[in-house]
Amino acid sequence: MKNRNLLTLLALCFSFQTTLFGQLSETLKNLEGSWYQETRNSITYSNWQSLGDQTLENQTFSLVCGDTIYLSRALLVFSGDVANLTVTGNDKPQRYRLTDFDNGHLAWENESSGDVPRNLNWKFLSGGYSTLVADGIETGFRKIIRQPFKLRFRASLGANMNQYANSVNPNRFLANLNVAATKGQTQMLSGTEAAISVGMLFPSAPMCLNFELGMAYRKVGVQGSFYNARTATQSDRDGQYRNYNYYLAIVPEVFLGKSRNFSLSAGFYSDIIQQRYFRGNSTATRADTPNPVLENATDDLNLEYGMMFGLQYRMPVLKHLHPSLYLRYTHGMNNTNVRALSLGVSTDFEIK
Repeated sequence: MKNRNLLTLLALCFSFQTTLFGQLSETLKNLEGSWYQETRNSITYSNWQSLGDQTLENQTFSLVCGDTIYLSRALLVFSGDVANLTVTGNDKPQRYRLTDFDNGHLAWENESSGDVPRNLNWKFLSGGYSTLVADGIETGFRKIIRQPFKLRFRASLGANMNQYANSVNPNRFLANLNVAATKGQTQMLSGTEAAISVGMLFPSAPMCLNFELGMAYRKVGVQGSFYNARTATQSDRDGQYRNYNYYLAIVPEVFLGKSRNFSLSAGFYSDIIQQRYFRGNSTATRADTPNPVLENATDDLNLEYGMMFGLQYRMPVLKHLHPSLYLRYTHGMNNTNVRALSLGVSTDFEIK
């Protein structure tokens, strides 16, 4: 009996997803609420609400010089794989049938060949913006936002290329030890990174303030001899720095375009923990005497802090997961002058 009830529940869930109403559930959630379109002399409001039983109702009116002008009432009714829209204005009711749809787009056709408009197209974009195209004439609407911001959670994973540099001398990367390179070079190597963030998403403005907690695994090769004038010590390094940097960052993000598929970001980060490793040979001598204190190559580097700059593109696939491709440049500003370029993917979801 339990198995039979479970199968019945799964069948009901599946049937909901395969009905037209179930397939358009996300779009209909975006549709519900109050929309407005403002001109120099008037403002038009269009209010959608659910009546239950797979039915939505719309009331549209305008305010002109303080007077309220009723424009239309509409009923959107779903029945199985059929959706009908009935619009009643000053004239007789007009009935439309849904002819095409995808995530965020609905296309309607007038069932009466002699009535106009013949075709209606709704398109719902991010950021509370939508367009209504009636026989080629486009009108834009914005949604009235009842809350100042929403929370967005994001997880990202990527690969990075890392280097240490100095603005005065590219080989003088051990600046925190006040050393000068007599000879040597560093090598850019690849690593990985991962992060989670929570963002304050402002629907009425094209921006999001992100608070990020992340880990960047960096590898940089080194081969050279360095002389520390303060301690009269020569250090020899031949190997790789391998560091796990756990950081906090504040990264404002600005969205571009009506669809907001592209965004630019720039912010500050600072390490809170750094695990340092060195793979290779490391020696330090002072007057021909080994100096075990300075042989430890993990002391060559400091905790990082600096700036991050990024470009992100939301990909038009698997839209329920909101996947994005990102490119990021990290610029260290302290003695550990890291220069890193990252490429990766992210996914996010919003709390309504």
